[in-house]
Amino acid sequence: MIKEAYTQILAEFCSKLHFEDLPFNVIQKAKSCLIDTIGCMLLGSTRPQAAIVRKVILELGGTPEATVIGTGDRVSCDAAAYINSLQASGSRLAEDTCLEGFSHPGVCVIPAALAIGERVKAGGKDLILAIVIGYEIAMRTASAVTWKTISMGWHPRGGAGVFGSAIAAAKLLGIERPEAYSATMGLAGLQACGLFEAGSPFDGWYLFSACAARNGVESALLAYNGFSGGDTILEGDKGFCQAFSPKPKLERLTLELGKQFEILKIVQKRHSSSSLTHPAIDAILELKEEHKLDPKEIESIEVRTIDIFYLLDRHFPKNQMEGGHSLPYLIAVALVDGRITDEQFLGNKLSDPFIRDLFDRISVKVDSEHTNRLPFDLSATVVVKTFKGELFEKTRYFPHGDPRDPLTDEELRKKFLYFAIPVVGQEKATRILQLVQDLERMSKIEDMISLLIGSPSVRTHL
Repeated sequence: MIKEAYTQILAEFCSKLHFEDLPFNVIQKAKSCLIDTIGCMLLGSTRPQAAIVRKVILELGGTPEATVIGTGDRVSCDAAAYINSLQASGSRLAEDTCLEGFSHPGVCVIPAALAIGERVKAGGKDLILAIVIGYEIAMRTASAVTWKTISMGWHPRGGAGVFGSAIAAAKLLGIERPEAYSATMGLAGLQACGLFEAGSPFDGWYLFSACAARNGVESALLAYNGFSGGDTILEGDKGFCQAFSPKPKLERLTLELGKQFEILKIVQKRHSSSSLTHPAIDAILELKEEHKLDPKEIESIEVRTIDIFYLLDRHFPKNQMEGGHSLPYLIAVALVDGRITDEQFLGNKLSDPFIRDLFDRISVKVDSEHTNRLPFDLSATVVVKTFKGELFEKTRYFPHGDPRDPLTDEELRKKFLYFAIPVVGQEKATRILQLVQDLERMSKIEDMISLLIGSPSVRTHL
């Protein structure tokens, strides 16, 4: 059986796509994804994991050609992609989601695009095009291997993300020949990674996206300089899709290519937790609002959700990494506080005896109906029983932030300011929003990147 030349088809598409080919709504979505991700880089720059990685990278040295967001350190472009991607993963609130493939393209693609863009002195249109094409390849690749890569121990964040970061970097480098795009993908696939075993709850989780961003940049640079990588990495018998998925959908790689841009399918997060927990969190928040629920009057809560192993974990979390995956904890703290931000994972919350007591009254069960709706719906049902015997039930078929129920412009603005103001201050944060809004008119993205640095008084704490 002769397989379609999917890698070559995608390479041809990448080589021919220009900014002028992008519809207005695609351009706007790219800018929205950019502001989401750079906001999270700023917040993530304050994380202790980011400080460790910065220390190691600065000790290694390299050509000072790209900026570390938050601190302003100058490092090599591959190192900048690595650090900034890790920082973008510092808060689960920002990272956008490809629902069909359970991947997070933004934290891989955008750090790589910024790093190479700064190296080559790219303009705003160049950056937008790189983001769109990076998302296109990352999301198609993730969707082709399907969300079931998780059952094999692979996280699509790193596995599929490396293709997106590589193609974004290749576009910014000015690669034109389809053969070079094929080589870029081949070299990226060779370096695809992301094993769950050393991921959450360990710091290794941050490297899923960081490695994808760095490896993508290096793949593009190698291909740009003539390094070969074949032209069958996606569909080959020993290629990415066969290795990463028990049952890949190769046809998804090129389905409606050029007719429907993948970035328009992106889910933007409302809550600081795994995307898979969001429908249940939305449901409990809606029940709280509709019925004025008092957490002290709750006898039990049952959550029915999809069959993903970490959603069923019953141990009480010790930190944000664990808490962001713990449905019972997230439901409990959402019911008490009415929101899930990074503040809900501070020590006073994790040690709150009432939240722990409420946690123990919450059960999570697999519902085959919800699992069977994947990957096009991400659904959950929450059933609340009060001590008075009242029963309240809510089902969400997709989270707030899905294209069918998108975050409003005001929600996105507030989300960015929440990230940015503690690091760069109100004035810079507002200016960054303005610059991104007019990004296609920007002659040098350095004008924006120069604002993504905290004041000296802030940086001493980073």
